[in-house]
Amino acid sequence: MNKKGVISIPVVILMLFVAVVILFVSSFIFAEFKDVVSVEPAFNNTEVQSTLEDTQTALFNIDNTIFFLFIGFVIFLIISSYLIRTNPIFMVIMIILLFIITMFTMIISNTYQGLIEGGGEFGTFSLTNYPKTNFIFTNLPLLFFIVDIFALIAMFAKPSGGGV
Repeated sequence: MNKKGVISIPVVILMLFVAVVILFVSSFIFAEFKDVVSVEPAFNNTEVQSTLEDTQTALFNIDNTIFFLFIGFVIFLIISSYLIRTNPIFMVIMIILLFIITMFTMIISNTYQGLIEGGGEFGTFSLTNYPKTNFIFTNLPLLFFIVDIFALIAMFAKPSGGGV
């Protein structure tokens, strides 16, 4: 059997969404834990406080990681779209898939906004500490629509319908 590992765009979007939700929950729990531990006399030394601060800084830097992961995914998608050999007859199917993927990203974006807006203190914590991730997920349908248009252009606007 000639099986290849193919991962589709909706699966990547869903995995990124799950990773972000897990990140937000773990960061929120850690912030609450840090507030409780910082008042305990047993943990009131410089090593513990330094470790807690470093961990919180690392969790907040994951916002940049998610942003660069998204940018890397966009670059990978456009480059791989250019390198795929295609026939122009498949353009209609790709346009239909473009709208299906955009609808899927609308569902993910609405779910994300529901989590953030309905979370009270959790939502405020996420909006304050993860602005880049919030921008990506609140504008996910528009961003993916634009990226997919560029991918379609890269896929079908090359000479002779072949790859490099």
